Parts: sequence; C-alpha cells; structure tokens
Amino acid sequence: MEAEPSLPPPEPLRRAWPAFAAIALVWAALFAPQLFQRQVFTLGDARNFRPFAEFSRERWLSHHQRTHWNPYVFAGISAPASLADPRPQYLPGLALDAFERLRPSNVVPLGGPLLAHLAGMLAMAALARALWRCGAAGMAVAGLGWGLMPELLVPFAFGHDAQFVSFSLLPIVLLAIHHACASGARGALGASLALAAVAGLMALNGHPQVEVLGGMLALAFAIERALHFRRPERLLWIAGAGLLALAIGGAVWLPALRYSEDSFRGGGGSLGVSAVEIARFSFGARDLLSLAWPQAVGFGGSTYWGGLLGTDYPRFLGVAMLLLAAGAIVRGRREGAVWVLAGFAVFAALSSLGTTLGPVGDALRAVVPMGSRFRVPTVWIGIAQLATALLAARSLAAPSDAPARPPRLLWIAAAALLAAGLALAGPLQEAFVALIRSMRPAFDAATAGAAAKAAGLDLALRAAVLAAAAALLWRARAPRGDGAAGAAPALPARLAGPAVAAAGLAALVVLDLGSVSWPVLARATGPLARVLEAPEPELARIGAREPWARVSSTRDVGFVPGAPVVNRRDFEFYSNDWIRWRARTLGGTHGAPPALWRRMGDITRSYGAMCALGVVYMSADPGPPWSERQFEPFFRGPRETVYRLRGALGRAYAVPEVVAPGNDIAVISAMMSPGFDPGRVAFASGPGATGVYPGSLACRIDWVADDPDRVILGIAAADRAFVVLADAWFPGWRARVDGSDVPIHRVDQLLRGVIVPEGRHRLEMTFQPRGWASGVRLTQIGMLLAAAFTLVWCVWAWRAPRPALRRPG
Repeated sequence: MEAEPSLPPPEPLRRAWPAFAAIALVWAALFAPQLFQRQVFTLGDARNFRPFAEFSRERWLSHHQRTHWNPYVFAGISAPASLADPRPQYLPGLALDAFERLRPSNVVPLGGPLLAHLAGMLAMAALARALWRCGAAGMAVAGLGWGLMPELLVPFAFGHDAQFVSFSLLPIVLLAIHHACASGARGALGASLALAAVAGLMALNGHPQVEVLGGMLALAFAIERALHFRRPERLLWIAGAGLLALAIGGAVWLPALRYSEDSFRGGGGSLGVSAVEIARFSFGARDLLSLAWPQAVGFGGSTYWGGLLGTDYPRFLGVAMLLLAAGAIVRGRREGAVWVLAGFAVFAALSSLGTTLGPVGDALRAVVPMGSRFRVPTVWIGIAQLATALLAARSLAAPSDAPARPPRLLWIAAAALLAAGLALAGPLQEAFVALIRSMRPAFDAATAGAAAKAAGLDLALRAAVLAAAAALLWRARAPRGDGAAGAAPALPARLAGPAVAAAGLAALVVLDLGSVSWPVLARATGPLARVLEAPEPELARIGAREPWARVSSTRDVGFVPGAPVVNRRDFEFYSNDWIRWRARTLGGTHGAPPALWRRMGDITRSYGAMCALGVVYMSADPGPPWSERQFEPFFRGPRETVYRLRGALGRAYAVPEVVAPGNDIAVISAMMSPGFDPGRVAFASGPGATGVYPGSLACRIDWVADDPDRVILGIAAADRAFVVLADAWFPGWRARVDGSDVPIHRVDQLLRGVIVPEGRHRLEMTFQPRGWASGVRLTQIGMLLAAAFTLVWCVWAWRAPRPALRRPG
C-alpha cells in the first residue's frame, strides 16, 4: 500500500449540510406537482416518446414478450435500437419483471429522472467542495445553479428524458474521477468502480450526443486531475473504469450504433446529417446574447428572432453565474481545473453556432467523435452550463484576508445596461423593431414591438441582478472577524457579514435562473390525461379493426388538442398516438428515422405508391370529394372523411413481375409514375429478385400471426411466386420458408419481398436488431465484472483503515 502525505481536510461536513438541505428543498419545491400531485410534463415530445414505451411495457406484462419492432409508424421501425424505447429490455426476465414492478415512476411519475436530477445537484455541491474547498454557500451555488439551468430542465419538460438523465449524471462522473485521483489506492478503486457504474448507467440511458460530449469533458478533467495530484498512473484506473462502463452499456450503444448506420443521421450512403438539417438547430451569433440576456432575441415561440428555426426558451446561463464564473477565472488563473472548465465552456459556446461558423464549425464538429451524426449543436450549451456552475462556486471559495475592492466598474456597467434596457423599451424601441424585422421579415409590427419591449425591460432587470450580484460578491469576499479581537460582531455586522452575503448570492442565483426555467416547467406541467387526450379519429378505429390494412391521414389538424399548428409536423399524420390507437400508419415522429425514408417525402401524392405501401384507407378534412375512380367514400363525419382505395392490396400481396429500374431515385420515380400498378410489378433495389413469377397471379395468402417482431403467412401458389409484405425493410429481419432461411429483397424502396416456390408453404419473418445479442452479452459480462470488483473492494475496505487524501506537491 502506497504511503502518502495527508491533505488537510476540507471544511467539516457538518458545516456543509445547509447546502445539501437547500438543494433538496429547492428540488422538492421545483417538482412539487410531480412529487406530490402525480403530474407529468405534457409539452413537446412528451406525447411522442411515451406511446411505444407503454405499448412495449404492456406486451411484457401481459405476454412476457420483449418488443423490438414498432409496427405502427413509418411502416415499421426498430424501436429500442433507435433509442425510442428506454425500457431495460436487456435485463433477464426476472430482473425485468422486478424493474417493471419496482421502478420509481410507479410511485412518482418521472421518478427515475427526478432522482437522477437530485443526485446530480448534490454531486455538483460535493464536487465544488472537493475541488475548491467551498463552504455551504459555494456548494449551494454549484448545485442549485446547475440544477436550475434551462438547457437541463426545459428539454426534460418537453419529454427529452434521456438528455436530462445523462446530463444530470455527469457531475457524479466528474466527482468519481476526482476521488479516483485524490484518494489512496483503496479509495481510488472504490471511486473507479463508482465511475464505471455511473458512466455505464449513462450509456444505458442512451443519449449519444450527451455521452460523447460528457466523455470529452471527463477525459480532459481526468488528465488534469491526474497531473494535479501527480498520479498519472491513475489514468489507467480511470481508463479501466471507462472500458467497464462501455461493457455495461453495450446492450444500448452497440445496437444504436448499428442502427445509426442505416438511419438518416449516418446511413444510406450519406456522410451524416446534412448541413441543411444542422443549420436548423444552430445558433446565430446574436443568440449568444441570450446566455446573459434571456429576451435578447425573443424568449421563444412567436417572438423569437434568433438563428434557430424556432425555440421555446433561451439557453440562459444566469447573470450572477456568469459574474461569479468570470471572477473564478481571475482568481484561479493558475489552476488547471479552472482552465479545463473555462476552455470547455468556450468550446461549447462556439460549437453551438454550428453551421453559422462555416468551415470553422465544420472543424469543430470534426473534433467531436461521431460529430457528423449529431444534428443539434445547441446541446453543447449543456456542457457550458456545467462548467459555469462549477466555476461560479470557485469564486466563493476561500476568501482572502485582504480587503476586497468595491466593484465600481461593474456598478457602472450595470447602470449603463439599465439605461440601455429602459431606452430599448422606450425611445429606442422603434429602432430595435426595425432591427428585428430586418432579421425576421415575416414578423408583423405588433410582434416585433412586443419582442423589443420585453427585451428592453429584461435587460434592465438583468442589469439590476448584475449590480446586486456584484455587491453581494464584494461583501462575501470581505475579511472575516470584523470588530474587537475576541469579541463577537454586533448583530447588524453579522447580518451584513460575508456568510450572509454568500447565502444571498446563492438565493440570487436561484431567482435569476428560476425566472427563466420555472415558467416553462409550470406551463409544461399537467395531468397524464393531457398527454393522452388527443381524440381518436375514425381512421384509427378502422385501422385497429383491420390490422391487415395500413392507413394514412391527410388531415390538416393538430394532433394536440387546443395547441396551435406551427408547421406540418403538428398535423395528425405525424402523431405517435397511432401507436396508442394500434393503427398501422405511414406517419409518426422520430428523431432518427431510417435513411430509406429520406427521399419519400412526396410519395403520398402517388395513388399507386400508396397501394404498394399497403395503404387501404385514407382520411381527409371535409370538403370537395376525392376522385371516385380511385377513392371510395367509406365514412363521412363532421370533421373527417375516410376513403377506401379502390384496388387496395393491403399489407400482403403477390406480384407477377419484379424489375430493377436502378438506384433508389429511379425506384421512387417509377413509383410516382401515373401508370404504376403495384399489383402487377414491384421495383427491386437490387438484381437478385428480378424476373417473372407466374404463381403470383392466383397466389393465396393467409395471415397466421402478426406480432411486432414476428409475422407468419400461409402461402399457396401453383407456381413460383413473389410475395410482398408492405412493412418496412430493415437490417435485422430474417425470413424462413418452411423453416429454411431465404433472402429478403428490398422492393418499392422500403418494403420486404420474398421468393416462394410452388405449393403450400409457411413464410415466417422475425426481427432482432443488429448488435442486440452481442450487446446484451457485453452488458451481462460488464455487470458481472462490476459486481466481482465491488465485492473485492468491499472486502478490502472492511479489512484496512482508510487513508487520507493527498495534497499535490
């Protein structure tokens, strides 16, 4: 066992409890509707991510079957592999049963993510204490500042649980890295095991972009900590923990990586997400003002005029937090950890500009592993928020005995900003309106005027916060021990003392950030019924009754009752409620659909293509009737008309001829042709299936089984036939005819076709995501190794005394 000089202990833990108590109280107040009233979040993607997970859970509880394929949207899509289902289906049956019955969300809706958030806030406070020797106020600033950041909370309110949990766990990863470098051998092993467990949990939670960004920060932080404590060999411990975490998360990241090869993010022969797609989620340079001035480019929604396609909230870092972080850089300019955090904060801010930076943005994306597959540069701001919160705590650490100078320049700046804000809301408002309308010509004068007035008043408010933060920071850094030697300070002096000022700073941080985050959380909060309240259209009822038929909606109605239709993705076609309604459709919403859908945007304009895709029923808004030659009226209601396609084929049919017109563009062009008859010909994407199939003309097809991951058809044909299943083709599907493997041919761009010999046969198709079996084995091995190492550590810890920490140098 290595001998080490001891490091003077940090401030006693009993003096840190006010910080942990304040964090717990603010957390409980922030999520009181969820904790005590069983409320959920109802905005954004909350209703899109929930339906399949509920469907998958229902199938497990009722049939004890895992569900990998979502048959209800996109003509079918791989669900867990595409990270659309967060349930731990990789667990053994007994463990999965226990999870479903004991998961925190059974007691408190969103209980798991909420616990991760609380753990992350407490870890931030502990990390500030470990890094900077902060007292309770500095710890509270780190924990509360991090926990209230908009880029952490608001995506959660909009249904992005994976992003929220991954970011929430990142401070625990950094805390474990610190202790892996600072502790003795036994403590380092315990910290490394904790690092493996938490990083593995992040990998299992499954938000690749956060995991990659967090991994980059963790690597730089580990190198700095190892050099700081003069223990470079500890990097091997941390690397081992990282490898163990990768093994633990294998059941999620390996299938997701394989899925990504065939998704629009990185597959189908493309090099990743297109620049046009990235541009929709890239900040304009003016958006960076909103890091300190929330209303700078409109808070969000209809008043937003920044560089993004649209947003619901600013990525605010907090005026008080930025002031404290700047002070930390000045005070800690000789500390490696300060520069690592500051460097990542700057890198994150620049990376959030994405395509706005042109070639520089391309170079920044090239630095990030798999950067070409990430389409949302603004997610980088989450790293800037974490770095800012930790740096802010550093500014409150170890006040010096030298008198602090009054922040005259800051007060002057605050006064100037206050005057500027009042001017923008008053005499300069028209000029600001002109600027806004030059950036967004579609804005009318009233909208631009409202945005300008709100921006001016908000600037004045943030100027007041800046002045108050400067005053409190000045007082918090004042020398302690005012008054006669040995005498207790008078009550007024105690009330205005450094400790009270530091606590006031923590409260100001809460108010400053909460003014942006809390209103969005409050607006998003509601009962679960609000997520499920979209009325079931008649088209969905028909689709549920006739599963052999696919349906497609063309109604221009919002699928969220009472919500405005902002763009076409708000229409019923894009709702994921089709899963809840159990109706197979062409629509739906997903963050990474298969690359084969990339060029299918106009396919619904072709009657022949719709028949080929198995569509039997289509709905429309009431109005002029569709062509009765192709569409037979089936249902007429006050808000919906349903048509049945004449000559519809359904989801399973046989074609007598298969031809290969060329590449995917040629296939889609042929499908869009007015003369396309999908009952006579199928267009193959390769040469292996081309030919004539005389048995298809009188082929009989019977449905035997139609489960998400297994379809069985009974086939009877007098001669060789080509059977098309109008469900999505995707790697991972396997076909057998009478138990013997046969190839699945991709036809009509995204459908499955199989050659069936003459006679009576049983055609079975089954699905398992690529990488699933290997990933599950990797996870099981990783968990067993983690359990074994933990047992070894427990025996070691029980037998030996705990060594003290070590001061570098």
